[in-house]
Amino acid sequence: MTTFFTSLGQISYLFLLIGAGFLVMKLCKLPPNATNVLSKLVTTLFMPALILTNFMDNFTAARLSSAWQYALAGVIVVSLSIVLAKLIAHISGKDDYHRKIHTYCLAFSNFGFMGTAVVSALMPDLFMSYLILCTPMWIVNYSWAVPALLIPSEKKRGFSFKNLLNPLFIAMLIGIF
Repeated sequence: MTTFFTSLGQISYLFLLIGAGFLVMKLCKLPPNATNVLSKLVTTLFMPALILTNFMDNFTAARLSSAWQYALAGVIVVSLSIVLAKLIAHISGKDDYHRKIHTYCLAFSNFGFMGTAVVSALMPDLFMSYLILCTPMWIVNYSWAVPALLIPSEKKRGFSFKNLLNPLFIAMLIGIF
């Protein structure tokens, strides 16, 4: 029963934040580009800080001994997600551009932002395992999916280690070391 009330409290807090954001936008208290600024803050500052802190505090030798199981599960999940997404996108997309968008949305969607907040708030003891589980997804997302599926280009884009130089991945590496 305690878990229920903890979950209810965290979900209520999340909905209060959503409601506050809605009211602020409706009352025109933020400039039109505020969503872009807030989104950039989340991806370049807040999420990396959360990941850095968790890896610094929780990435230990003992945790590493069981981490391979979570990493393997992440590889399996992302692989299955991509295969299923490509199959569904092939049916639902009317052209190559739409098939790529559908593939990305079905395979990756928004697991990072919402999942990270919910798992961090409701199950702090499992949060490190969740981050390790998500690591293969982040690697594939930033090294292949975003450049190959979302960025229109005349050149064929594929996997690139250069794409891993982003705030989230760098924060994770710093936290590990």
